[in-house]
Amino acid sequence: MEDLLNELKRIAKENGLNFYLHTHTDQKLMIPKKIVLHTYGVQRQQSAKTISEYVTSSGLYAHIYINCDKFNYLLIEQMPERRAVHCGVGNVDSIGIELNEKDGDVIVSERTQKVANLVVDALNNFYGQLPIFTHRDITGKNCPFQLRNLSASRVLLQKIP
Repeated sequence: MEDLLNELKRIAKENGLNFYLHTHTDQKLMIPKKIVLHTYGVQRQQSAKTISEYVTSSGLYAHIYINCDKFNYLLIEQMPERRAVHCGVGNVDSIGIELNEKDGDVIVSERTQKVANLVVDALNNFYGQLPIFTHRDITGKNCPFQLRNLSASRVLLQKIP
């Protein structure tokens, strides 16, 4: 796990992002079998500290938060080998990644897509090839909002040259 954390720190540093680690040990261990993508919109543009405070009070959280457009951080809110509370039945075997939407828009920026690709590559190198789903694919929830009718692997994680 230390190798994965070091790789995520390297990704953050090389992309000008602050790296934060705030984890919860109250959740069961799991073997990740998929990645579930979410977005958090401009109305929820928050600092890493604010997200961690919200998570602590609500008990709802994904594993990784990527914010490349306003606060510039990569936040590990839960270690990928432990369950997080991000998508109902998908919690038992998925790694949740939250991507911020750009200020004043409901799209994920190319910079955020690039960092998301690097994070997914790091997870795949550590765990083996994990399929990518949206929150909607797992539970039917309208998330990620702007991708409600599209596949995450075709839209969000298109490789950026």
